[in-house]
Amino acid sequence: SVAVPANVMGTNRTVRTRLFGEYWHSAGATATFNLRVGFSTTTMYQDATGSLAVSSNTRPIWMEFNLTNLGATNSQLLAGKVVIAGTGGAITGQGDMSTTATQTASINGTAAIATTSAATLDVFVRHSVASTLITYRHITGYTELI
Repeated sequence: SVAVPANVMGTNRTVRTRLFGEYWHSAGATATFNLRVGFSTTTMYQDATGSLAVSSNTRPIWMEFNLTNLGATNSQLLAGKVVIAGTGGAITGQGDMSTTATQTASINGTAAIATTSAATLDVFVRHSVASTLITYRHITGYTELI
């Protein structure tokens, strides 16, 4: 979550958030990675991946969300991209570019929240299966006003 102070977005500013983490699913049935992005009281985007196969390798995850006021302080558009790497092995590092198992989605959504008051941008991650063998580890991220 990140707090967006009152009046900083004006009528045309963007709050950009970038997150990097890892998804690990080492045993049991296939599962999905569920993502929800909300702004104040509005869910702007929510969906689940296709089935993610069990693997002893972690999957790098990169997410970017741009929340923009569209010419008014109460009209927003969320645009972003989510990439979950396949489980194959890279020559060095993580993420297999030679497989189609990588899942990429361009996303968007809308809201009508008055940014003349403080609001919160939330990113929620949930798994479809409850298990200690399925985890999302947030590694780093930042939010900036552009």
